[in-house]
Amino acid sequence: MVRPDPSQRPSAVPSDVRADAAAPERRLVRGRPAKADTAPDEGMEAQMQRAWIDLFDAIKDAGYEKRHLVKTTVCVTEGGHLRLFRAVRDRMMRGHVAASAYLHVAGLGAPAHLVEIEGELVRGA
Repeated sequence: MVRPDPSQRPSAVPSDVRADAAAPERRLVRGRPAKADTAPDEGMEAQMQRAWIDLFDAIKDAGYEKRHLVKTTVCVTEGGHLRLFRAVRDRMMRGHVAASAYLHVAGLGAPAHLVEIEGELVRGA
């Protein structure tokens, strides 16, 4: 069997990509409907709004801005709230657009929490 000479293989890195280019910074942050030592507000809408506020606080605390938010993954424990989620998201995002996944799950870490939002941040892309 003849094996190809490794030095003759095409490079895995395209020629127009600089080797010294810095990779984008990525970070995950989470928004919850209540702080660890407090009870969440009653109702899905109130918890969604509080989770978005908490997410934006986490973005700021991480040294990023809302414009760095490229994707959200939202987990809810009750079905039938997709329209409500979209309305709250659109109101809270104020025109910023990011990819979004909406998942209905059996439960979250804290039984009283109805929603949790994970945000993916990218800077330097």
